[in-house]
Amino acid sequence: MLQYRKVSTLLAIIAAAVGVSAFAGSAQAAVIQNSWFFLNADPAGEVSLVDGNVSYDWSHSTISPQVTGTMKVVNGDDANFRVRVDSLDIKNNVLGTTYYTPRPNGFKDDDEHEFAVDMAGTPAPNLTSVEIVLEKQSSDTWKEKTHWYQAVYAPKQDDVKILDAGIDIGGSAFDHAAHEPTDSAKVSSDIEDDGELTASYDGFMHLEPRFGERVARVQIRALNNAGKVLARASGDAHYEQTPVYEFDEDKVSVTTADAIRLTVQIQTQDPITKDWTDVPGDSQTVSVAE
Repeated sequence: MLQYRKVSTLLAIIAAAVGVSAFAGSAQAAVIQNSWFFLNADPAGEVSLVDGNVSYDWSHSTISPQVTGTMKVVNGDDANFRVRVDSLDIKNNVLGTTYYTPRPNGFKDDDEHEFAVDMAGTPAPNLTSVEIVLEKQSSDTWKEKTHWYQAVYAPKQDDVKILDAGIDIGGSAFDHAAHEPTDSAKVSSDIEDDGELTASYDGFMHLEPRFGERVARVQIRALNNAGKVLARASGDAHYEQTPVYEFDEDKVSVTTADAIRLTVQIQTQDPITKDWTDVPGDSQTVSVAE
């Protein structure tokens, strides 16, 4: 598991298919990261890329980079310039390269020129970063002018808190006067080496005496964009061993290639049939997208 990809929200796990915006062109695509950058360190001041953005889609276990911005060229007479995007794995091996050359025949004057950049990088399950390079061609040789690396981070981390009469989900601390947890459970995600996304839940179930002699558990469900459950996992069964306050921690996770949302649900068990049933209204859904 690529631990350095661990998120900040679920993610809020881990944007559109190559060259397409989030949720437009792939029923499962999710933008897991947007990072702004400026490439303006060319010593000669001839070429820059401003208002740049790198977005990463996650879809079907594949991470797809997209680079946008404005390329500026000045004093470019008798030369040519282009943007190069290298997709890299964790060992910085190049997985693929794409180019954007706004003037295939080169520049014929020293005027300032601006070009809108909107180019896809090479998608891959094991993509960990991209290198964005501005290059100049003179005498039939392409040479680097300046570059920028942008790593892939995991989708964001989300807070989850579910409140009901006598049964709550949240963090470990509990306010007995308010009858609710003072902090939240956490949902986070990691993109695995094979591109699949593991969504993890870590939280506490709080049972007060008014919950009675019932039995409850937490269940997480990974959903695709159409709302279909792709995977689910359940925590342990919890009950009050004595008629006093009880709290227990659950850590559960699911791994899928296409889930873009995770639902956290409280369930109770029928004392006769032993079947588990969702408690109406006792759920919260978070997204892997930004």
